[in-house]
Amino acid sequence: MRSIEMRKELTDEWHHEPKDFSFLTNILTKAWSGMTTGEYKRHKGLTKETLHDT
Repeated sequence: MRSIEMRKELTDEWHHEPKDFSFLTNILTKAWSGMTTGEYKRHKGLTKETLHDT
């Protein structure tokens, strides 16, 4: 539960700088999935949906 809260606080802060948000999101996605955000979306067959929709 604490990790979810910490992630929300962090991403809330990132939203102030959209360029940084996408860069950091890509780093986190690569760390847990082994794929970039774009690669992971293609893997899941997503076109317009966000990763939150999966």
